[in-house]
Amino acid sequence: MPILRLTAKLLADIDDSPKNEATPSPLGDWYGHIFTIDRHKCILFINEPTLFVSLACWVVKSHYRRIVPFFCEMLTLTLRNHIFGQDEIDFILGLHKDMPVGRAQNRTTISSLNNRIANAKSMIDWHGGYGNCDWSAINILLNRTPMKPIGYSNALERMTALLAGVERAGTK
Repeated sequence: MPILRLTAKLLADIDDSPKNEATPSPLGDWYGHIFTIDRHKCILFINEPTLFVSLACWVVKSHYRRIVPFFCEMLTLTLRNHIFGQDEIDFILGLHKDMPVGRAQNRTTISSLNNRIANAKSMIDWHGGYGNCDWSAINILLNRTPMKPIGYSNALERMTALLAGVERAGTK
């Protein structure tokens, strides 16, 4: 079971208390950070091994006080936007439904998270600003943008390959 690792800023806003105990997950841990764009709160979640992101915008504190159900909802929307099949979505959510919350630890992933936030802000400006852009298109662009930490491949390719490897390992 993965851990949802949050930055101190996001941990201060939620009701869940951090725990760092979990069994290793085939999909790795997720990281989350809260930030603002044009005085509106947004949360970006990123998968540690694949750097696959799920961006949540127009959020208010009541949406994410219980962060794990909120994360699962945002992840489901992102996976559907990327045309993952319902079997894959159910498999992923099955691994994440009871995930604990912990503190962010991996500096490389935090750096990639901050990089993706900067990318998101510039993409939002480029696509008409906070109130005018297509949020699902921003999510898709973020996940299809190559990144150096994953060998200049994109997060969607990495997530698809990771899922294929996990599913094959589960069927053997």
